[in-house]
Amino acid sequence: MKLLNSDKTCPNEYYVYTNMALESFRSNLNIVRSISSIAWRQCMSDEGFKRKYLENKCSYLPYIANPEDSLNTSSPFVFSEITGFRIEHDAECYRAEHYPGYPSRLSAIHAHDNLEDAVRLGERNGWPLSMIKKFRLKEDELTRVIRANIEIPQFAKMVYRVPVPGKEAKNCLWEDYWTGEGAVSMELNLESLKTEKFHSGLTWHFLIEGKLLLVE
Repeated sequence: MKLLNSDKTCPNEYYVYTNMALESFRSNLNIVRSISSIAWRQCMSDEGFKRKYLENKCSYLPYIANPEDSLNTSSPFVFSEITGFRIEHDAECYRAEHYPGYPSRLSAIHAHDNLEDAVRLGERNGWPLSMIKKFRLKEDELTRVIRANIEIPQFAKMVYRVPVPGKEAKNCLWEDYWTGEGAVSMELNLESLKTEKFHSGLTWHFLIEGKLLLVE
């Protein structure tokens, strides 16, 4: 099976952070020995949703922008509170418009194909390394996988600090993310009066719509 955004073959095994601190999740994983993406799971019980999924017509955003917002800009409070969602909102809108057949960040399993990257991500976020579990991909007609640079959504937090990041700058970010182009560089004017070049860095991760079987 090929990645949707590359001619490379999908890895067979993945490392995923699992919420083993949640009793219901831990018990379920111990019983069924697998995890699945939200969309894949809903396809199993909802034929209408499955039809939309196969036609690339599913909508995943839990909230949409207010079309009647009269303000030209947001207060510092609103800006700081909603930046995280704005990033995910824009990423999802770009996917839906340009790559509707790709897995959504809002539904997919986020995984790595090597333990080193998973450990590095956990150390950066302060996650217990015991939460990392190894899984094997179980392919079926619903399985969809892409490879993307996990650093780009993090880099977006810096880009979105610019008072009004242009649409072109945001589109460049999400085009590079969804196509798996790798690292991103941008010239930004943040606190200083001069423009500086910033780099996103590169760490690959995989978005998986489908089912993974527990290995260990």
